[in-house]
This record gives sequence, C-alpha cells and structure tokens, in this order.
Amino acid sequence: MPKVLLITSEFPPFAGGVGNYYFNLAKKLPESDIAIVTEKLPDSDSADLNNLKVFKRKLLTPLPIWPRWIFAVIKIARLKIKTRSKALWVGQILPWGTVCFIYKKLFGWPYFVSLHGTDLLSAQATNLKKFLALKILKNADFITVNSKFTQYKLSELGNFSKNSTVIYPAPNIKPTTDYQPTYNNTKIILSVSRLVPRKGLLNLIKAMPGVINKNPEAKLYIIGNGPQNKELTDKINSLGLTNNIIIENEITNDQLRNFYQKCDLFVLTPQSINNEIEGLGIVYQEAELFGKPVIASAEGGITETVIDGQTGLIINNPENTQELSNLINKLLADPGLRKRLGQNAQKFIKEKFNWQNQADSLSKLINNFYG
Repeated sequence: MPKVLLITSEFPPFAGGVGNYYFNLAKKLPESDIAIVTEKLPDSDSADLNNLKVFKRKLLTPLPIWPRWIFAVIKIARLKIKTRSKALWVGQILPWGTVCFIYKKLFGWPYFVSLHGTDLLSAQATNLKKFLALKILKNADFITVNSKFTQYKLSELGNFSKNSTVIYPAPNIKPTTDYQPTYNNTKIILSVSRLVPRKGLLNLIKAMPGVINKNPEAKLYIIGNGPQNKELTDKINSLGLTNNIIIENEITNDQLRNFYQKCDLFVLTPQSINNEIEGLGIVYQEAELFGKPVIASAEGGITETVIDGQTGLIINNPENTQELSNLINKLLADPGLRKRLGQNAQKFIKEKFNWQNQADSLSKLINNFYG
C-alpha cells in the first residue's frame, strides 16, 4: 500500500525536465512510498519505468468542454481507493491541485504540492488561477520546491515558505565510472536545451562570429528540438556558419554522454519570457558533473547550480552577444582556467546534487506526515 499517489501530466516517455524530476525521485523512493498516475500517451506503454507502479489514464478529455480535467476527478479517485494511498501528491498545481483541493473538501483526503518555478508563475496569470492557487497551497500539508529561487517566488505569493522544503533535481546523465575529464584545445562548445526563445540560443548563435574570428576551428553543438528549430537553422545559414554550428535534434543518452565528455565548455544563457523561468537547470549540473566549465545567465535558480568565478562564468546581460563572445573566448584561450572551474564544478555537483539524497529528504517528509 503506497503512502502517496503522485498525479502528474509529465512523466516518461513525456520528454522534459519536470517528468524526469518525478521519475528520478520516484525510482529512488522506497517502493512503499509511491504510486503514480499520469497521462496516457501514444507508445507510452513501451517506456522503461523501472518497475514503478505507474497507472496510465486519459486525464484530459479531447472533448470541447471545460474544464478538460472534469472526468479525471472520478478516474483519480478510483485509483486513490484502489491503491489505498494515504495521501495525494500534486505534480502540477493547476489543474491537479484543484482536483486534490476538491477531494480535501469532500472527503478530507490529504495532499502536498510540488512546484518548479514556471508552473507557479503560470498559476498567477489570471485572477481565477491565482485564487485557486492560493486555496490549493493553503490547504496543502506541505510544499516542495525545486530551488531556493522558486521558494522565494512562493514567498512573494503568500506566507508559505515556512511550510516548504527544497528538493533539488540532480543530473540525469552521468559519466561512466572510468571517465576522467580532459582540458585540451579542441575548442568544442556544447549547449543542450529545448529549442525555444527563452533559452537564448539565438543570442548564442549571434555571438559565434566573434568566437570564430579568434578561433576558426571552434565548433558549437546545439543538442535539442523544439519550435525554434527552423529560426535557429536559418540564422546559422544566413551567417554562413554551417561548418561551425551544428544542431542535433535527436540523440541517445549515450551520444549525449559522449558530447559532454568531448566538449571544452558548456554554454546556455536563458532569460525570462512570458512568465517562463529557469527553475534550476539540470543540464548545467550534467555538464559540471563531467568536469566542464559553464557559461550561464543569472536567470531563476541557475546561480544555485553555477557559481560565478568558481564553477563557471555568469553573463550580466544574456542579450549582449559581444559580452557572450568575450566570455567564450576567455575560456577557450585559457585551458588552466577551464580546468580549475571544471574541477570545482565536478566536486560541487557530486557533493550537493544527488538523487538519492533528495529522495531521502522527500521520503522523510512523507513519513512524517503520512507514515
């Protein structure tokens, strides 16, 4: 009998950081702690879910009615009874927090909420959403957040910080046990991201001519896919940099591991657009775990992962492509600096960001409330 039933719209094979966050926490929790209900997607049954108790259901109806989650109220309640879970875990404050709030008022079923940053801001987009979010948070047993930054944004909404605990994400891609980082002059720059405007990839591409002028052999690999793919590709073509900038849309984890191993530095400089923020940024942790220095922006919770001057460099203005070119050139010209930052980064991530440690913290909370 699981202690909690996690309700989430994002879970493998759904791609994305939130889904990976729940998957990695769930597989490190004791089996008695958790069951999961998530959206049934095409080919979702083929995903390797590590023997977790995962129930796939059509949670959002395709019918033109509102709210789209109305039928999920019955489906989730049945699973709660079937699994005999003691409490519910809200994976997305809207809509699943609303559903759990209804259960709390009707049946007294307890729940807790996890927040990731962008979801918290999106829940304040309208007066109705903000009203619901406040009701949901006030009635939750406790709240977890993915960073101190998200915790700070939560405190702006109301007096919830004292009821919240930071449960950090940790790297998904790890080096092989025999991997030793190298600090050479191959001049490979790596960026891993969903291809969307807020990630700042267009600024990175615009900065590359200033890099290539000083380092003609430099290559930038952008790993990811998304709606901005054509715009980025067109910009690369217009700058005549197809030999220096390569976008890889679909790669395996083993191939991504190879990119982390071979790159000389990692660059990703997001900025907040339309209430979308970088809650923390697992890709920075992954690059640092491979002993690679990072260039990042001070957006959202990134500075909890990238320490300026110690594990990487922070750009003051992500839109200043000249500044970005200068920072990249600075690292490419100084293997000793790259080595120092990379070694610090690897040590920092190993000590602070570990899935088992985070799962243990969450399990302690679950047991305190529902054990």
